[in-house]
Amino acid sequence: MAADDTEEKTPPKVRLMTVHASKGLEFQTVIIAGCEEGLLPHYYATADKDGEELAQAVDEERRLLYVAMTRAKESLALTRARTRLTWGVSRQMEASRFLDEIPADLRRDVRVAAPPSSSRRRRWSSSRRRSDGMLAGF
Repeated sequence: MAADDTEEKTPPKVRLMTVHASKGLEFQTVIIAGCEEGLLPHYYATADKDGEELAQAVDEERRLLYVAMTRAKESLALTRARTRLTWGVSRQMEASRFLDEIPADLRRDVRVAAPPSSSRRRRWSSSRRRSDGMLAGF
C-alpha cells in the first residue's frame, strides 16, 4: 500500500487545547469557542484593573486571540454563546469586544438555532435536517 493510500484512510482528528497551547502550531481548521466578555478577554485578566494596567491586560488577551486565530491555514471559526450555564446559573453573555474589531468584510455571522427547551432531554441527529438547514429533533 502506498503512503498516499494510508493518509487518505486516516480519519480526521480533533485537538482540544487552550489558546496558550496553540502557539507555534498550525491546523487546517481552527475553531475558537467562547468569544464572550469574561472569557475573551478573561475576567481574571482584567478584574480589579483600570487605566493603563487594564489596557495592557486587554492588549495581552487580544494578542492571545490573534495567535490562536493565526494557527488556521484554511478556515477559522469564532463562536460564542448567547446564554451560558455556569455553576448551575444561566447567564446572558455579551459578545467579546474583540469580535467587533474584525473587519466586517472578513466576517460572516451565522446564527444556530438552540434546541427546544424542555424538561425532557431530546436527541438530535444530523440526518434530520429541516429545509432551512437546521437540525430537527425527534
